[in-house]
Order: sequence, then C-alpha cells, then structure tokens
Amino acid sequence: MPRRRRDPLKATSYGTGQLIDAALKARAKVIIIGLGGSATNDGGAGMAQALGCRLLDASGRPIGLGAAQLLKLKRIEPGALKSRLSGVRVIGVCDVSNPLIGPRGSARVYGPQKGATPKMVAILEKALRRYAQVLKRDCRADVARKPGSGAAGGLGAGLLAFLNAELVAGANYVLKEIGIALSLSRAGAVFTGEGRLDSTSFYGKAPVELARLARLMGVPAACVCGEIDPGVRSRLAGAGIGAAVALAEVGAKPSDSIAKARLWVEKAGALAVRRLLLAGAILGFFGSSVRAADFAEIDRLYFHRHDTGNLERCLSKIEAALAQNPNDAELLWRQGRGLVRLGERQNKKEKIAAFKRAETLLRRAVELNPQNAEAHFFLGIAMGRRGQARGVLKSLFLVGPLRREMETVLKLDPHHGGAHRVLGEMYMQLPGLAGGSKTKAVGELEQAVKLEPNGMAHYAPLAEAYLAVGNKDKAIAVLNRGLTIKEPADPSEYAGNRKKIGEMLKDLGPQ
Repeated sequence: MPRRRRDPLKATSYGTGQLIDAALKARAKVIIIGLGGSATNDGGAGMAQALGCRLLDASGRPIGLGAAQLLKLKRIEPGALKSRLSGVRVIGVCDVSNPLIGPRGSARVYGPQKGATPKMVAILEKALRRYAQVLKRDCRADVARKPGSGAAGGLGAGLLAFLNAELVAGANYVLKEIGIALSLSRAGAVFTGEGRLDSTSFYGKAPVELARLARLMGVPAACVCGEIDPGVRSRLAGAGIGAAVALAEVGAKPSDSIAKARLWVEKAGALAVRRLLLAGAILGFFGSSVRAADFAEIDRLYFHRHDTGNLERCLSKIEAALAQNPNDAELLWRQGRGLVRLGERQNKKEKIAAFKRAETLLRRAVELNPQNAEAHFFLGIAMGRRGQARGVLKSLFLVGPLRREMETVLKLDPHHGGAHRVLGEMYMQLPGLAGGSKTKAVGELEQAVKLEPNGMAHYAPLAEAYLAVGNKDKAIAVLNRGLTIKEPADPSEYAGNRKKIGEMLKDLGPQ
C-alpha cells in the first residue's frame, strides 16, 4: 500500500472476515489464517463485523469500520457466530508474540510501521484498551495480554475472542510444514532476509527463527535486508546470524530496493558470503567443523532414544567427533544432553555421576559459546537432575542458579518453551524459594504450550497448575488437547507423556 494511503485509524480487517465467511460457507473444517504484514490496527473488529457480530455504540447503533471507531464501542453482540463455528478448528499462524496492548502491544510497536504518528499511536492504544475491556465483559475473552494477540494489528485478539482460535508460532509452524530440518541437514549455509531487520524481528519472525534453528544444526546463517536497525546488530550473533547486510551498504538507494531488487540483493548477498567466510576464518564464530549431516544424525538418534541402543550410539558418535574437535561447543552440549538422559535411566550413584559429568561438559560448552541457549538450558536441566538425585535438602542451593540459567535461555531465545516449563514447575514446587507463585506458574506453563504446542511434556504440568488454582475445566481441556498431538517435539517422550495425561484424566473422573 502506498505510504500516502496508509491510515491505521481507518484501516479495517473486514476483508479478512469476508474470507473466513466464505470458508465457513464452503464447510471448511480447518481454517488457517496467517497473521502478519497487515496495514490494519483494529484488533480484528472488522473481521468480526464481516462475520455478523454487532459492535454497538452507547445508543445501540453499529459503529463504523476502523480502529478509531472502537473509541465509541459500548457493547458487543456475537450473534450466531458460535454455532457457525461448531466443529471448525481455526488456527492463527503468527510471527510475533506481542500482546494487544501495553509497551509491546500492537499500537506502540507496529503502529509506526503502518503510518501512525505518535498522536495516532496514543489514539490506537486507547481504542484497543476499550475494545479489550468490552471483549472481556461481553465475550468472556480476556485477551489483552495474551501472547500473539497483538499480531497483525491485533487480529490475533479477534481470532481468540470471536473464533476461539489457536495461535501458533508462525515461523516454527511453516518451517516444520516445509521440512526445513531435512534441508538444513544437507546445507552448507543459510541465507534469509526481510524488508527491515529490527527489534520486532526477535519476537518470533521467520528470518531469526530460521537462523536459530540453523545454528542448532551447526549451519552458518546470513541475512540480507532492505534496512537494518543499528540497535540490533549486537543481538545478531546470539540469534545465529553470522552476517547481516543492508542494501544501502552496497550502494542501493531506497527507491532501488524495490525497483532493482534483484541487482542489489545479489550484491548484498556476495558481501554477506565474504563476511561469513571472514567470521569463520578469524573469529571461529560458527565454532564447528562437523558437518550438518553429522549433527542431523546425532539429533535423529537422540530423538529416537526410546529405540534400543540409539542413545548409546548417539553418545558414541559424539565421542568420536570430539576426538577430532575437542573444543566444539555444539558437540559438547549435545554430549551433556545425552548424558542427562543416560543418567535418568540409572541407579542413584550412577545418576549423580552422569549428571555431574554432564554439568562439566555443559559448562565448557557455555564458556566456548555463551550465546547458545540450548547449552544453558541443558546445564540447568543437569543441575536440576543432580539436585533431585541428591534429595531436596541437599539441593536447595541449586534453585537460584537453575532459575538464572532458564532466565538466560529466555534472554537468548524468548521462544524456548522448555525454559518456560522448567520455570513454571519451579514456581509450583518451590514458590517461596524460587520467587514464584501458583499464578506465576500458570503463566509460564501457558507460555510453554503456546510457544511449543507439540511439546507434550508441557501439558501435564500446565494441567496440574490449573488444578492448583482451582480451574478443573481448563485442566481437562489442556489434557485433552495434549492427547491430540500426533507429531511430538520429542518422540522419545511421547509414550510416557501420553500415559501421564491419560492417568490424570482418569483421576479427574468422567467429563
């Protein structure tokens, strides 16, 4: 849309509602909606209006379209929409985790990108706050602070409130659907990019998520962009981006970025290649001479460790590779991860030895690469497992260090569901020592499920947290949702997690 036509106060998501209406009329059973790249900031109000919901002012008259009209909103009547959605699954695929309102909300973070002046941003924020209050009262949907509710100008909030949608991390969803792991296992390098690389890119957008995944598999990544915010360059290494080049760096004018995109992207790509080579040769940034295919096989064995001998074969492959690359951080954290799982199978004395050895390896991995979120995560897990094996009284001193490791993980990778789960379980089990509470535990565990919906290990702890705060209905709902997972993040834990969920549902009685 030309900049002169951008007006986030008037722009509406009505057209999206028309598309959803057409899908419902065609009797679709699954509707997938991509959230991102919108010119709107109306919280999905236009979508709801297109689907027959009545958004009314103080006189009972329908308000108009656009975010500014929400300032007049007094009442919402959803009408027959709920019955139309019976048996329909709606999935919102979002590339950011921003809430609807607040400092990280859709108006303040994304409004300026859509042409909003500071005055407009203030109006949008006020309008969306009113909208959120009415949604909570009339639709019983408390969505204002939900992760992803601010995606696509708040369309995420509308999907949650009106369509009872599931919001999933868009980049991870798409990357999984296209089989990116297999492609990465065969790749020597990854090139990605977007129009502007800035702080919003680190809220779950595809280029950064792809780079993080590439790093886990030992593949260097570079990013070519129209523009790069200088303020984020210090964060690139932690996200796995070894080189980032803006088109202006190779001489492109703003008007050329679109008119002659191919020419300037090629030039920027060539510079990115040179920077990758330089970083690898001088700084050892990527730190691993092990082929991506070797990492892929190591990880395949690990994630199928329930098959007899696979964990041992995984550790043997790592040992052989470490003999040639003793200071390879990617190998060291994977060895620590494997020893944690090996220790879980052993008797108490062997457990403690395995967990202690894992800690040593993982600390070394963290020293070599402090930006590796997985190394920090499994270091925390190894510490926790050793504490469990020693007994509660002997392990209380580990609570602080374990919490700090998980907080470090989330600074490096805000989308790490496992770290949220560990914090949630800590807050449930040791609220006084861990600085948490049952309510805080629920928040962390909800975030784990939101970020990693196929992580079956998250569902039972979240259900336990719901029960602890007296919400049996939510506990049952989340357990049943866990049983629908067909492709778990960790296949080796599938049977155990499914058994746990089944036992909890049985204990909760008939539903």
